[in-house]
Amino acid sequence: MPTTLTAAATSVLLAFTGTGHHHHQYQHVPKGCAKHFTVPMAQRAINATYRGTRDVTAHEARHVHLYIHCQWSTLHRPMLNRYLDRAIQEWRTRVQDSYQTAYVSYYYDPPGSTNCCGVNYYYGVAVCGSGGGPCVPMGTPIEFEYDGRTVVARASDHGPYVAGRQFDLNQNVRAAIGFPGLGYVQYRILK
Repeated sequence: MPTTLTAAATSVLLAFTGTGHHHHQYQHVPKGCAKHFTVPMAQRAINATYRGTRDVTAHEARHVHLYIHCQWSTLHRPMLNRYLDRAIQEWRTRVQDSYQTAYVSYYYDPPGSTNCCGVNYYYGVAVCGSGGGPCVPMGTPIEFEYDGRTVVARASDHGPYVAGRQFDLNQNVRAAIGFPGLGYVQYRILK
């Protein structure tokens, strides 16, 4: 009886792996890998990296790809790549949904000058003016998006003082996103 159970378990395993050559499924540690990772380890890394709406650094993205590349079983890589693609798509949807629309203008911020907070950020933005925009502490990072281009600027001055305008972008922010000078942009306050 145990032989029949073993034979049945073997056929289930072979059907699962899709091969009778069990030794081809497992390889030596691939180049660039210090060790092998399991599927649950890779899924945890993907979930931790692409949760919420925070920015994902290039280092974090490479780290996730390493978890997939260094899988113990090469047969799991395609499934994990699909899992990663789905996680990235969901993350992008959350990030895009977190943007708000603002009516903005721009101002010239002379290089080397200091603003109300005593610094001059290359990518600076004026906030807390009478125009009705959000009031955030100086130095707060704010991401702006226009026509598919994004840049992260820092709150560095007070303004705008024209009704209806929520931000004044400095000339560097304006150039980075290709903004014409007066109109609507998408923004999100980063933490």
